[in-house]
Amino acid sequence: MTDVRLLLRNLSGGDRTPQALAFADRAGAFSRLAVHGALLELVTFGFYRFWLNTDVRRHLWAHTTVGGDALEYTGRARELLIGFLMALAILAPVYFAYFLLGVEAERAKTFGSTPLVLVFFLFGQFAVYRARRYRLTRTSWRGVRFWMTGAGLDYMWRAALWSLLVWLTLGFAYPWRAAALERYKMSRTFYGDLQGDFGAKADDLFKKVWWIWLVIAALAIAAPVAIGYGAGSLIAVAKAWPAAQPLSQHGGAIGRLALQGGAGALIPLLTVLLLVALYARFKTIEWRWWASGLRLGPIGVASKLQQPQYFALLVKYGLALTPFALAAAGLIAYGLGHDASLQKLLTSEKQPGLAPTSSALPILVAGYVLFLLALNVLNRIFLQHHFWRLIVSTLAITGGAAADHVAQRDEAAGALGEGLADGLDVAGF
Repeated sequence: MTDVRLLLRNLSGGDRTPQALAFADRAGAFSRLAVHGALLELVTFGFYRFWLNTDVRRHLWAHTTVGGDALEYTGRARELLIGFLMALAILAPVYFAYFLLGVEAERAKTFGSTPLVLVFFLFGQFAVYRARRYRLTRTSWRGVRFWMTGAGLDYMWRAALWSLLVWLTLGFAYPWRAAALERYKMSRTFYGDLQGDFGAKADDLFKKVWWIWLVIAALAIAAPVAIGYGAGSLIAVAKAWPAAQPLSQHGGAIGRLALQGGAGALIPLLTVLLLVALYARFKTIEWRWWASGLRLGPIGVASKLQQPQYFALLVKYGLALTPFALAAAGLIAYGLGHDASLQKLLTSEKQPGLAPTSSALPILVAGYVLFLLALNVLNRIFLQHHFWRLIVSTLAITGGAAADHVAQRDEAAGALGEGLADGLDVAGF
């Protein structure tokens, strides 16, 4: 009798003991992958990204374990490339139509970009749904694949109408939009023969984050003033500093200028840090709320992600990117400052046929390429690898015993949505 009860409990997912997820890979392995991939993207003019995205997913999936078993990603770079080319065939006429519309809009002095933004937004929602469907059908655990039904067009219109409501309510309807769209996606998500669902309530999210909207609204008014004051202070210091020399005669003036300049630099920095902290707070609350609502049959998910963890990740990302941004800005400034033709282009002394000289152009290109490479690599290291590791390490599932009796049921999805998402720059990883 005991064995029968145990079997029935497992079949129903009655074992609610949490099972922690884990992520472990060799130190530096992903960094080497990111650097190598960024360099190949550079020399192939971006076409290597399909292979790089595939390698990134395989790495993250393969080093993520649930109940001791690793996830597996079976997607291929060729599928992404074909999907992108198909998407390009769809997007190219849209771009051409926008070009013609822009010419006519310029004559009529109307807002010609508005229709394009709306079209791309709708395409983006369709692409997000189809890309998710593609990635799910290429993900398996314990030999059983995830899969997904539903139409991207249905999701697109739902997302558009909910987004309109969010816009009309100045963002306060966002929790209801998030809950409705996630419920639509999860109710059409399967692991084998286990159907997904989303049980989190929008009211719960709204009660926890409404105050963030009010603080951000206040910052939207105060931040430009604070940043303007800071920039004005720095400009005033730069103009007045030479007049304050020598130090022996104008020590007091220099001290006041230094204090003013320090305040001018500190106020924008504190404003940015406050915005990052608010963003981290919001995303942490939203992530825990989202995870608590996920269901696959009797299997549930819980997250213990904390704001300081996510805030620290964002700060580390910013600190890592800053030296490269400063170096790139220095190279560009040096090139601009040592090229007379560029100086004339940037001032009122414009002359027909004026172009940057060959001596400055390589410096400008070097600064631009340096920043793009650093941004590419650091985005993948911090916002993909480190973020994935953080999220996985804070997740746990309950009722995992139900996965022991799952039967395989799936259908492979095409990569068109992934290609559209890549072409519109709304793809995830």
